Amino acid sequence: MYEVLGTPCGKKTIIHPVAGKMIMDHITLQVYDAPELKVTIYQPRQENETEEKMEQLLR
Repeated sequence: MYEVLGTPCGKKTIIHPVAGKMIMDHITLQVYDAPELKVTIYQPRQENETEEKMEQLLR
């Protein structure tokens, strides 16, 4: 069993070559015993029509 370190989170702006500016919330999880193991989860924000842009990119 592994312990998860603190969870740095925040807001990130991504400039995509097709969709343009997208704004995401993000959180990164890191395993205490293996600091090289990380997973970052991005969630689109309502700002700047980011959700709609993500849906268009996934089509």
